[in-house]
Amino acid sequence: MVDTFKEVADEGTLYVTNKRVLFVGSRKNVSHPINKIVAISRYADAIQFQKENEARPKYFLIRDPYAIDEIGLIVNRLATGI
Repeated sequence: MVDTFKEVADEGTLYVTNKRVLFVGSRKNVSHPINKIVAISRYADAIQFQKENEARPKYFLIRDPYAIDEIGLIVNRLATGI
């Protein structure tokens, strides 16, 4: 589990397109353009995206551990163009 946060701020759905990573939550929506993502970290139960010029990265809890790897690979490939 990620130790960086103490509580879940929102619940919703994480979408990945060829242009952005979008979290649609019940309280807030978060959009990370793929070309602005500078780092991706995968954890056992979460994925973190660090956006260019953003002081604090966003963590997204994910229930399916296989989805974490898949999302990380897809976003990394889109961001690097590989």
